[in-house]
Amino acid sequence: MQLLNRPYLASLILLTGLLFCTEVKASSSVQFPGGGSYASTTDAAVFDFAGSFTIELLFQSSVAHTGTLVSKFRQSSGTPNDDSYHIFVRDDDTLQARIQTTQQLVDLKGDGTVHDGQWHHVALVFDDAADRIELYFDGTMTASQTLSGNLRDTSEPLTLGTVLSGSGAPVPTSFFIGRMDELRFWNTARRGKQAWCLKDVTVLDNTPGLVSYYRFDEGSGSTTADRIAPYENFNMFSGAAFSSTEPPLQSRLSGSGQCKCGDVSGVWNGSTIPVTLVGDTVTILAGDSVILYSHTLTVDSSVDVVQVSGTFRAQGTVADSSRILGQGSTGATVVLSFTNPTTTSLSYTRVSGFASRPLHFSNPANLNHCLLAENGGSIESGAVLTIADSRFTGNDEAAIRLDSGSVDISRTEFINNAGAIQAVQTDLDLDSCTFSGNNNSGSGGALYLELNNASRAEITRSTFTGNHAESGGAVFATGELTSSGSGDSLIIRDCSFRLNTADSAAALYVRDINLVLRNTNLDSNTADIGGGLIASASTSHVCRVRGDSLEFSENVGGGGSAVLLEGIAGVAPVEAKIIHSTFSGNTRAPSTAGAAVCARAIKQISGAEPFLERCVFYDNENSGGASGAVAIETAYDGQWLELRNLTVVLNQADSTALLLRAPTIVRHCIVIENGGIKEILGNSPAVAYCLTSDTEYHGAGGSFYADPAFADFWNRDFHLSAGSPAINRGDPNPLYHDPDGTRADIGAYLAESFSPVWQSVLDVPHDNGRQLMLQWLPSAGDDNRHGIASYAIYRVVNLRLDENYELMATIPAAELPGYGQIVSTLADSNQTGMPYYSYFIRAQSVNPLAFWDTPLDSGYSVDNLSPQTPALVGEEIPAGVALSWTAAPDSDLAYYAIYRADSIFDPDTAIVIYATATDTVLTDSISSGTFSYAVRAVDHNGNFSDASNLVTVDVNAIRPPTGLTIYPLGEYIMLRWQASAGAARYNVYRSGNLFAPDEWLGNTTDTYFLAPVSAIRSFYWVTAERD
Repeated sequence: MQLLNRPYLASLILLTGLLFCTEVKASSSVQFPGGGSYASTTDAAVFDFAGSFTIELLFQSSVAHTGTLVSKFRQSSGTPNDDSYHIFVRDDDTLQARIQTTQQLVDLKGDGTVHDGQWHHVALVFDDAADRIELYFDGTMTASQTLSGNLRDTSEPLTLGTVLSGSGAPVPTSFFIGRMDELRFWNTARRGKQAWCLKDVTVLDNTPGLVSYYRFDEGSGSTTADRIAPYENFNMFSGAAFSSTEPPLQSRLSGSGQCKCGDVSGVWNGSTIPVTLVGDTVTILAGDSVILYSHTLTVDSSVDVVQVSGTFRAQGTVADSSRILGQGSTGATVVLSFTNPTTTSLSYTRVSGFASRPLHFSNPANLNHCLLAENGGSIESGAVLTIADSRFTGNDEAAIRLDSGSVDISRTEFINNAGAIQAVQTDLDLDSCTFSGNNNSGSGGALYLELNNASRAEITRSTFTGNHAESGGAVFATGELTSSGSGDSLIIRDCSFRLNTADSAAALYVRDINLVLRNTNLDSNTADIGGGLIASASTSHVCRVRGDSLEFSENVGGGGSAVLLEGIAGVAPVEAKIIHSTFSGNTRAPSTAGAAVCARAIKQISGAEPFLERCVFYDNENSGGASGAVAIETAYDGQWLELRNLTVVLNQADSTALLLRAPTIVRHCIVIENGGIKEILGNSPAVAYCLTSDTEYHGAGGSFYADPAFADFWNRDFHLSAGSPAINRGDPNPLYHDPDGTRADIGAYLAESFSPVWQSVLDVPHDNGRQLMLQWLPSAGDDNRHGIASYAIYRVVNLRLDENYELMATIPAAELPGYGQIVSTLADSNQTGMPYYSYFIRAQSVNPLAFWDTPLDSGYSVDNLSPQTPALVGEEIPAGVALSWTAAPDSDLAYYAIYRADSIFDPDTAIVIYATATDTVLTDSISSGTFSYAVRAVDHNGNFSDASNLVTVDVNAIRPPTGLTIYPLGEYIMLRWQASAGAARYNVYRSGNLFAPDEWLGNTTDTYFLAPVSAIRSFYWVTAERD
């Protein structure tokens, strides 16, 4: 059988009506058409019970016959050693069971109509402690007898639809004709009402005592599976097959312990109650305590009051709820009154069928996963109350009535009640709740709240749909707030109000309270007056409204189709601030005109000015009325009000979009394309720095008219494109600047960032350096609507201070998926350092005042191109060897390195004998021998070319001098060396490093030389020269 397995929904669906269980359809049963059909499984320990047991199943038979239901038995074998139990129907329309123990064989015959085509339940129960065997038919015991000994443990297979017979090879006989379902084996004795409870339910696999369970839900195939380990499966033979015909099963039934039903004695304050308890465990403790585990407590109509002075806990599971049911308790004034200081707990519990409110809490109580349905109200509390994951439905009065205390309700549904919650001077927190279809003939279809200085209510992440009342179709809240007060607070965040209806205020009606309304949608609500919200103040009081990030759409109402603020001039103000909100598609009521927002006796909240800020009004309709978007009829005390950064477009009314009969400043607003005579109309409003087609406001006040270049006018996207003339055109006073420090944008939306996005700053490969490749993604305004015209690349001039920028390049915007540009650096990274250079990209719009910059990003360039390889030639000359080579054309050439070797030559390991500047000739004065030469070009960043071609020269020359030593002599040094045979003279050279060009100091015919001391560390060479 298959049941819903969603935990919360299952607990609700299984508890509808006044039944203990609701009907559930399984998916298949097993049919035995006769003619030798049966099913069997091998012997297993779970079928050989050492003590108490219960074997039960459902069956259907339409033909009178004698046939086996369940058997672990062999007839006519001549020995009892292969007999355990055998349950079968008889052709005389009765039921029979046979059981063999180690001491006796018992036959039980029970009356009943078994072949009527209906589904029936049979249970064979053995209570080892009582030595009692019982046979139940449809929950009623039809036969019983004492039974001694233990069930005989045989090796016979377990069969369905047949019993084995014969002393040799067993033969299947006594075939059943019909269907079976819900076969279960228990290692406990489920006697009396326990058997009755099992007759038309499925159970959970993990129910204590359940050792083998077959639901026969496979639907096809020849095998049916056990749901309990170790999973002893049946094979079906000779026509046995699955059938779609099934019994009308009820809900799951499970729990630990034993089941008790019937009258339960105990001490109860008040009248003695007849009770019906159905389930696994019921305990009534001393001290008037009741604990229900997956059970039902039914309160009879004779009961007037049940006073529970002890601990009360009703606890079920996701599949097995406890129930508290009323049966016609029309005279009950209080049904269950919990007065014990210990917290009352109801978990997975249903309370239904009471004519009056059944649960009264004067001390803490916790409810979770509960269903309270079809009562005359459900709960009354003046204490700490916590409710979670529950449902209140179909209650004839307010489901919950609160007169004090602190109440926390989360993830709970209130559906089709005559009011959901009435709370008076109670701290109430609602989170993630659903209110749908609740209907109150008075005020507050879902919530009625009376607040004071000491109480507050907070509603978060909840939905209100299709609720109705005379006032406040969803919520009605009233308080006693005065101008100096700070309590009486109602906070509503992240909520939705939709399709609620009322005579006044379809969604919210608040009076004399502090209302904080944030991130909430009010959509398609309908009332004669006030389609979305009404806030009013009564004499000597004040109503304060703070709204942020709200959306009022397609509401219908007179006075104010979205919002009506109604104070009393000079007597009781409504103080208001609404910001970052949208009003769209709101419509006047058929009988009463009204702008989207209408205000009378309005006052700005001190320190939170202006009244309306960064709001959008579009497609609101007030045909036959004066104003389409905003109507300010009167100010509370004649003080100026302000509308700032509004976008008011495409609203319809006979006269104007903004009707301002009270002193009003209109600042930084876009007011265009509305119906009526004028865009802004009133008693000399002060219009400053607005974009409007009303020319009388142009000029000194900074107002003007131009196409605002909305992002997508026809699809009602009124954000400013990058080239909008409304960007940076607001009041130049720094008091009104935008958060980024620029002059204010006009309209509801700050111009979004159209900054390009860096991708990379990389060295240009295979070049001589001093170049970087900049790559970036385009601005979001780089399209045919938003107006980004070009990208400018700037480089930081002062590397230390990251300031002073120079323009490197300007790239036209071309709606490309990405951009790149090669720019120069001032130096390359090499062995002496790694200089970074910083850049930013500016997206410039067609509006010269509007541009967006990337952050700075940095990179370094590398000379990674080696010089060209020289071509070397060489020949012997009297002085030694004359070398020359082709010049490398590289612009960053530094010098040439000349290599010499007198054996196997490898330029990478050979000794550099000379390093010249950019000269391409060299004379190597060397004695006789054979020598190999190569040359490499070297650039300023230390890049070496490949070695030139190898040149080998034979020289019949003198050998170079040996034994060079240096002696310091004050301001001079003395160089001495060993004479070279055949030398006519010696040349002396000096250099600051091993590779730099030599400095010739002079020559001598002696084997010594006196040289002045060098100011730097120096290297000395002596060469021999012949005539």
